[in-house]
Amino acid sequence: KKELSREITLSLYKEGKTIEEICEQRELARSTIEEHLMEFIPSGEISVELFLDSAKLEEIIKVINTAKEGEGNGYVKSQLGDNFTYRDIKAAREYLKSLKNIPV
Repeated sequence: KKELSREITLSLYKEGKTIEEICEQRELARSTIEEHLMEFIPSGEISVELFLDSAKLEEIIKVINTAKEGEGNGYVKSQLGDNFTYRDIKAAREYLKSLKNIPV
């Protein structure tokens, strides 16, 4: 069912609906809709720019690349500060998957 739900969200977005419109139509939280769309960043169906500008993306990737193995999003967030959200970090990690084609 989750797979289908993601697909519905993606097709509504591709029809030109905004995230807000999809939330209303599907009666789902914005965070849920964003989560659905982020899952399509690695395949290239959704652009990471929907969530992050290139400067923010670059800054997050720098921190991710300097993190030691096992240091997760909490570490990354602590290095970046309050101008970045966990959602931002998730989007950057999804983008990195598209580059490396491996789980991040």
